[in-house]
Amino acid sequence: MAERGRRCRGRRGSGERARREFAEETGLPAAVPLFKLDMVSGVEKSCFAASRLWPENVYIVPKHFFACDVTREKAQMVLSSEHRDTKWLPYQAAYELLRYDDDKTALWELDQRIHRGDLSGAP
Repeated sequence: MAERGRRCRGRRGSGERARREFAEETGLPAAVPLFKLDMVSGVEKSCFAASRLWPENVYIVPKHFFACDVTREKAQMVLSSEHRDTKWLPYQAAYELLRYDDDKTALWELDQRIHRGDLSGAP
């Protein structure tokens, strides 16, 4: 799951925002284990409709990446209107579907961490 940082929405940490976004966008509980990845990139301010309300000196919005383990969840995933579909795919198939390099890099990092048993929870 990728979460775009919302620089002007308060001082909450990226982990807290990611949990809120995860719950809103999947319908699953925010208590699902969340793992912060090292991958961070940025999105141009102009990609956000609300950016016209932001300070002039904001140019790039940080994009933080998180992963979550939903394999033990009994609840059904219900996507928000922001999404059309969800798929469970092997690594290579998922990688090939991704459009942006930063998303591919985050998926690669997650794959490496899974294979090395190196996932730690978000703050």
